[in-house]
Amino acid sequence: MSKRPRWHFSPIGNGPEYVTEPSSAYFSDSPIPKLVREVIQNSLDAKDRAFDDPVTVKFSEIQVQRKQIDGAALADHLKSCLARAHELGRPGPIDAYRNALKTVSRARIRCMKIQDAGTTGLIGPHWDALVRQEGAVNKADASAGGSYGIGKNAALNVSDLQTVFYSTRYIAGRKGRVDLLQGKATLMAHPAPKSAAVMLQHIGFYAAPDGEPITGRRAMPSCFELDEPGTGVFIMGFNPRSEGDSWVKDVARAAAENFFCAIHQRRLRVEVKSMDGESASINHETLDRAFSDFGADKSDAAYYYRAIRDGAADVVRTEALGELGRLNVYAAFSDGAPDRLAYINRNGMLITDSREQRVNPLAPRRRAIWPKYAAVAVTDSDAGDAWIRRMENPSHDSISPTQIGGGSIRYANNTFQSARRAIREIIDDKADITQYGKESNLDELAHLFQDETDPANPGDRELSVRKRKTQRPPIQTDDPGGDDNHGADDGGDNDGANDKRKKRRKRRRNDNGGDPHPRRRPPTLTNPQFIPQSSREGVLAFTAAQASDEPVRIALAPAGADSHPGGAGARPAALNIVQAQTDSDIDIGLRVENGAIVCRPPANRRVVLKIVSDADIDGYAFTLREARDG
Repeated sequence: MSKRPRWHFSPIGNGPEYVTEPSSAYFSDSPIPKLVREVIQNSLDAKDRAFDDPVTVKFSEIQVQRKQIDGAALADHLKSCLARAHELGRPGPIDAYRNALKTVSRARIRCMKIQDAGTTGLIGPHWDALVRQEGAVNKADASAGGSYGIGKNAALNVSDLQTVFYSTRYIAGRKGRVDLLQGKATLMAHPAPKSAAVMLQHIGFYAAPDGEPITGRRAMPSCFELDEPGTGVFIMGFNPRSEGDSWVKDVARAAAENFFCAIHQRRLRVEVKSMDGESASINHETLDRAFSDFGADKSDAAYYYRAIRDGAADVVRTEALGELGRLNVYAAFSDGAPDRLAYINRNGMLITDSREQRVNPLAPRRRAIWPKYAAVAVTDSDAGDAWIRRMENPSHDSISPTQIGGGSIRYANNTFQSARRAIREIIDDKADITQYGKESNLDELAHLFQDETDPANPGDRELSVRKRKTQRPPIQTDDPGGDDNHGADDGGDNDGANDKRKKRRKRRRNDNGGDPHPRRRPPTLTNPQFIPQSSREGVLAFTAAQASDEPVRIALAPAGADSHPGGAGARPAALNIVQAQTDSDIDIGLRVENGAIVCRPPANRRVVLKIVSDADIDGYAFTLREARDG
């Protein structure tokens, strides 16, 4: 028997027949970014803790000779797969295997080489988990990122041959240096090239005659050799599927956007180089430039990076939150910021920044009064990171308590709810938003006020706000028509009120010439706030959910039965407004008529007004309502 390495595909026996590898579908929508995420995550997991130097991951492009991977034998298996695809009538695999046969017929095959340094290499079970096993996870510590063991299949989406070679070097005590190499082709179940009656499994290995890894530097082709401890991944038939084949920029941008935290903290360096000389280097010193050079300076990740870069000395740590532990929260405010919170794992990889709590349960609901912000949350312990990791999806870009199942779902939801509450308070505090019972300088409103001691310098005084229970429902008109049974008898005491409502609706229809259609409703005003500033002055803020062609008329009415020295009877029936002003750069048609504000607020934009009344308002709480003509 020849001692040369060869391809090994085992018989199926009574096992399932795979037509495609299903796990690769998790990474097919963004092949280069997801490949970068998975590869760098694995390298960070394998960091050699004996050294302080950052992990280095190099992406480069090489040519591998066909004979160095026994391309002739691999071609026989690809031909058999093509015949099987025709037999099953599968157009997708037919096209894929036709293309693969063209690729493998070339004397030199395009290959992406990914090599890391500053890592331990793949020792013992770590080699088996990456190369030999499916769905296996064998990580060095609790903070390791993978949780499903299928991330390695991200490489298949950029390989026309569906073939990857793995190489490693590590130091094994008295054995000294160990070098291993093995190839892996993930095809489809197919008849044996020389015996059609035997059906072979969909995965085959390029290995020594006994099926074990090729051992020793002299036994492996020189193109697969590593010159220092670490791991090498060689993607055969490399096809980046990038627009214009600009894979160098795609890799560099993906590294910056997903690992900016690890790079900024000097735990990671990334080097990229193509065969035509295009290159990129992303490290702590070049990270700022990398965002601009590769078109990511306006991406959401750029704002998260700045929040960490500029807020390291101002990071806020929450209290312990159950199994989640403490969170380190960074926040920054600037125009263009995405109004999102990103969760970054302990390795420094961005997991999710979705606003949807079903995939990012740490995401707080935005307060309309917040300025544009970018926030980042990082667990403070490996145990908390491992707890969240149990809830990540296979491609590690979303978090959901449903992933853990059982009675733990409710506990997880409650824990995340507490975390969101803590994060909201941190953002409130960092944004310098006035809270009931606190004093702070409200930057959003500072331009509207003069300093009491120096009128030439507006905006310097502290705003003091009393704690009030204030009803703040959305402003909408009563239902002007439609179902006359609305608010029907609920016990007899409201019959008179219901009759009056019906008569008002009938009169309204008659006044409109019998038109059964209701009049246009003004836009809903959300998150209304009224803050008294002196005996007759206050600040009013609200947001319109949608724009309106008709002017909106807003009045202020007492909210609830708030206590007052004069008793409930001493409260005014409504607040008569005599003046209103805004410093908005948009003309909202602001004016005051009959004690109410009239304006056309823009959609989804915070409107802030300073108002003056003709009566004492200090000590009262007010809420907004629609003003009626006359």
